[in-house]
Amino acid sequence: MTHSKQTNLSIIAKGDCDSVSPTGSPLVSIVIPCYNRTELLKETLSCISSQSHHPLEILIVDDASEEDLLPAITSSLLSFKGIWKCIRLTQNQGPGISRKIGHEFSTGTFIQFLDSDDILATSKIEQQVKFLTEFPELIMTYCLTHNLERNKSNTLLGRTNEEFTRILPESLFRITWQTSSCLWRASKISPKNWKRLYGPEDILFDFLTGLQDYPIAKTPGNTPLLFKRIEDTGISFGIAGNLKYQKEILKSYDYFLQALTTPPHNRSIHFDSWLRIIIKKYQQKIFPFLTFRDEDSVIHCFKIIKQYFPSFLSPTEKLCFYLYGGLFSTLPLTMLRKWYWLKKLACKII
Repeated sequence: MTHSKQTNLSIIAKGDCDSVSPTGSPLVSIVIPCYNRTELLKETLSCISSQSHHPLEILIVDDASEEDLLPAITSSLLSFKGIWKCIRLTQNQGPGISRKIGHEFSTGTFIQFLDSDDILATSKIEQQVKFLTEFPELIMTYCLTHNLERNKSNTLLGRTNEEFTRILPESLFRITWQTSSCLWRASKISPKNWKRLYGPEDILFDFLTGLQDYPIAKTPGNTPLLFKRIEDTGISFGIAGNLKYQKEILKSYDYFLQALTTPPHNRSIHFDSWLRIIIKKYQQKIFPFLTFRDEDSVIHCFKIIKQYFPSFLSPTEKLCFYLYGGLFSTLPLTMLRKWYWLKKLACKII
């Protein structure tokens, strides 16, 4: 695998084992991007060390953490029998690039992407490897996943209790699974699908990979195999009121659109229906960006909608967009924002 050349990185530590002894079981590579959160990372590494499946390869990508993670990593992996490396980036690149680099260094038959605070059931990887081995046509399997909330009972995350046979279009509507829920067949996925995004990089990866239209399936069983922490320090916490995160989501839509409208995907039988879903997403972002007074993002959404499905725009939206272009003033956008608020208020009253 060719490693990223545009990012300054170095392998700052690795285990004593450079290869695995033949066991008859496929090697699973585990990619963990991390930025600080030393104590939580130790718990995740402990869960990996306790996995019932062997052999394993751990690729920890330190995204220029301010904390010194190395002592915690080395102490947590003292008894680990597989391959492990810690790759440090000299500049913070975000989880997308970190996952891409870990992906490029991986050598396993299957790949597990984790977050640095995940809690795994001991048999998670074993059950998913067994399932993918039994059904070689599958590109990925996802497991039942629960939130791990402080002082609360664990609750279902996403729709990981439901059965899906394809990534698209389901993953475009709302959270279906978490990145960590999935085990991937390495030969069918590309590190190029990881982009430099802060937050929605996993949704974009799923979309770009889903364009291949390979089958997927839920890992059998009704017992959760993964637990995700609910932390108020996470990158996606409070996304509705976070302009930076909302702009990252908009970037992911641009990637969606670019990929879908490029051959051969623009000749797919699903092209029109998937395009409509994506353009609707641009339309849904107009009001949030109006509330942020982010004029450029509002106009960007308008232009995309007008290019592909102008019928999606209401007469009021079309008028304000027309006046904005002619008056070179933000007044039409102010009027539009008030119109949206009135619509929301009317819906609540009704």
